[in-house]
Amino acid sequence: MVFHCRWLFFLLLVSSQALSFDYEVSGVSGELRKNIAYHLQPLQHKSINTRAVKKAVDSALHPYGFYHSTFELSQPSPNKVRVNVQAGEPILIAQADIVISGSASVDDDFHRLLDEAPIVGDVLNHKKYDTLKSNIQSLALKKGYFDGAFSSAQMEVSPSQNTARLTLHFESGERYKFGAITLLDSQIEEERVLGMKTFSQGDSFDSHLLSEYQARLAESGWYQNIQLSAKYEEVNDAFEIPIDVRVTPRAKNRVQLGAGYASSTGVRGSMRWEQPWYNDKGHSFESQVQLSVPEQSLTLGYKVPTAEVMDNYYGVKFRVKHLDYLDTLSLTSDLTFEKFWRIDQDWKSTVYLTYLYENYQQASQTDQTQLTLPGIRFQYEPEKPLIGNLSHRHDYSVEFSEPHLLSDSRVLRVIGSSNLSWLISPRNRLSVRASMGANITDDISELPSSLRFFAGGEGSIRGYKYDSISPTDESGELTGGRYMAALGMDIQTKLYKSIWGGAFFDIGDAYDSKVDWKRGVGVSLGWESKFLPIQLALGKGLDSTSDRFRVHLTLGAQF
Repeated sequence: MVFHCRWLFFLLLVSSQALSFDYEVSGVSGELRKNIAYHLQPLQHKSINTRAVKKAVDSALHPYGFYHSTFELSQPSPNKVRVNVQAGEPILIAQADIVISGSASVDDDFHRLLDEAPIVGDVLNHKKYDTLKSNIQSLALKKGYFDGAFSSAQMEVSPSQNTARLTLHFESGERYKFGAITLLDSQIEEERVLGMKTFSQGDSFDSHLLSEYQARLAESGWYQNIQLSAKYEEVNDAFEIPIDVRVTPRAKNRVQLGAGYASSTGVRGSMRWEQPWYNDKGHSFESQVQLSVPEQSLTLGYKVPTAEVMDNYYGVKFRVKHLDYLDTLSLTSDLTFEKFWRIDQDWKSTVYLTYLYENYQQASQTDQTQLTLPGIRFQYEPEKPLIGNLSHRHDYSVEFSEPHLLSDSRVLRVIGSSNLSWLISPRNRLSVRASMGANITDDISELPSSLRFFAGGEGSIRGYKYDSISPTDESGELTGGRYMAALGMDIQTKLYKSIWGGAFFDIGDAYDSKVDWKRGVGVSLGWESKFLPIQLALGKGLDSTSDRFRVHLTLGAQF
């Protein structure tokens, strides 16, 4: 080790007073520089000691394979010490004896681990060696090699020869298997619960499959608590481990309340009553009431799962809604039969048949009509972010009616929405939502109010009255549009814990042939409480004839 000590260090060494110094590292970059700075931090409040600095530099560089470093000390200012480091020649791996034996020797997952293992000629890196060793142990436990152990694990470093020899010998033993499943305390018949399992007796053990089964049981909504236990002490001669599934039934009745306020529609409230399990076959029932001054609705739904509980079910839904708002007065009732299935992990689909009867007055038009609407709906809800902290979901449907099939008019309807959320940083996020709709028909006046398109208000174009954007007739009354398109963007920052504030920009229109974009801007404030979430937005319509700001307030859950 070469040291260049100037007159400064003579004064510092004879001084009995401990000063505070900021150490500045030069000569190296990246991880090396960062690690040296970290190891020098404990020396900031002590007198300069070249022996201590040497120890800190060596401790920082040895894990990266540099055992021959030198450094120079200088003091550009009274409270700053510069450490100029020369890393020197690195230690190279001369031997990498890494072997997996036993049943895991033919396991592709272990082969992929070994593909990332250090090889002869690489610069020695302690972290990579330790990570490989840890990953081998973790993978063995995850995949059921419970008898696995290292028969040899050594790292020999020869600084004088600039070489290192690595040895890792892992003996996996036999891979264990899933044994019989015992279901405890379930109120749902055993056949349906076991039908959701992601493994069978005799399959090779994999803790991921065990976690996936637990997640599917939780997703069913039948249970409050779920505990899966592998009974290692009861393994048999075939290396099969029995699995206990102990569950706590969810309350048979659940009630959720929600509330909100908008300056255009006033106070609104909702109540949802559901029975997540109606009987031992796992059928479920739910009802929902939504009330506000202009709109009241009641929805009843019943679901019947198939043998593939999580991937398929049949449903029937009835809804009645009364609306008296702006230029719309309607009483709607509809009955829907549906068949749901999961296409893959992210995609879901529903085929449905809806019978709709509506008595309505839209502007100066009064009529009553019936429509039978077969349709199909696709939903995309990925479990994991697309890239990093970017997540998105989509919901699109197509339906049609035909006069020869219990319908008073012919229409092809396409409706859809997309939502994207990007967590730019832990304190900043961007949200984008888009929605569209199209009624392809000869005469829009033949469609009931509930199928025409309106825009404006919360969830659409903030800063405008709810559903106040639409084509108008000769007297200026809203008629509802053939088409609708809306886009909203929110940029938010975390103000304090679960409180977020931000700004938004919305644009869109509901129209018949020619679009006339309406824009809205404003600020938002939200409290993401799991007990009573609150969302508040204050918006201004840039293309509105009114100078008023619109307030949109949501309390609790909205359905």
